[in-house]
Amino acid sequence: ISDMADLVQQKEGKADIVDMGDALALKEQAPSIDSLDDLVDDSPIPEVRASVPPTDDPTLPTRTFRAWSLGIFFTIVLAFVNQFFWFRDNPLTIRVLVAQLLAYPLGRILARVLPTRTFSIFGYKFSLNPGPFNIKEHVLITIMANTGATTFAAIDIIVVQKIFYNDSWGFGGGLLLVISTQFVGYGFAGALRRFLVRPATMVWPVNLVNATLGVVGPLKFLSPSSMYYPIVWFFFIGFVIPIPFYLLSLKFPNSWVKDVNMAAFMLGGGPYPPAGASIMPTWAFLGFVFNFVIKRRHFGWWSKYNYVMSAALDAGVAISALVIFFALQNNNIHMPQWWGNNSSSIDQCPRVTQNWAGHDTYAEKAAAAQ
Repeated sequence: ISDMADLVQQKEGKADIVDMGDALALKEQAPSIDSLDDLVDDSPIPEVRASVPPTDDPTLPTRTFRAWSLGIFFTIVLAFVNQFFWFRDNPLTIRVLVAQLLAYPLGRILARVLPTRTFSIFGYKFSLNPGPFNIKEHVLITIMANTGATTFAAIDIIVVQKIFYNDSWGFGGGLLLVISTQFVGYGFAGALRRFLVRPATMVWPVNLVNATLGVVGPLKFLSPSSMYYPIVWFFFIGFVIPIPFYLLSLKFPNSWVKDVNMAAFMLGGGPYPPAGASIMPTWAFLGFVFNFVIKRRHFGWWSKYNYVMSAALDAGVAISALVIFFALQNNNIHMPQWWGNNSSSIDQCPRVTQNWAGHDTYAEKAAAAQ
């Protein structure tokens, strides 16, 4: 009875994601289920379905020496570099995507050079090299590195207290402040996990790029046969393009060239993917109105209210997202279909649901079913 109850919950999409082994077992117990897809809580969002599989392989090792060593290494490096350069006028930030790209070849190298024999310490047996470097190790390294990739807000409190108020908390006090604030954040994350992470209807666009790269792997994602192969050239372009502007600014220090910051220009579009194309006109319009027209004509008003308006818009989006999820999506209430949100072609882009190889697997599957 309990198995059938769980089956019903999974069929209704109320259970957590199940792995393929569990799905096969339940399939044998319930022949009335048409396909394994009915047992898997897949995302209703095409971009997520095209990138992240809803199944799990529990046989892959996770807490390996490779994962721990590379994860700790990238956490330390990113935390130090990003915090050290945080106090510059133009902070240098190394995003977790860099660690994710580097972790893959390093993991493959460790899988080749580390010994495969089994060690035993106090009865606990383990191997430094349990097999090929796998996706779970790669994702775990990325998650660990991401914890140190951003600066802590508590550091600002310590710095402000010391510089402006000549009040030093000491190493111990500062450490406790940082740890306590981080624990509060992780506590909220854990408490809200069942609402913000587990439901398949939830989507985090900023993390979708990392998830896609982790699932597919850089080798396939950036291979010559991949539709994303041109991205490789942009690594080189991003390295070269600031150089001529820097040299021109040295030669013509009083010209407009000195105001061109290619790093800021290229980083400005970083948060955009994988948002829909319909969002870009809104960003461009608001940016032009507030940061060009109003700034030039009403600088006093702009300097007083512009950032307040920005915070208000961000807060409105966050609150709206929560309301839309709990009031609409969580109750299977969907927005009406019109040309601006055509579910068969988001943003009128036929490639939006294609995988790294350029194949729309979900469209092909639907066509085969018909």
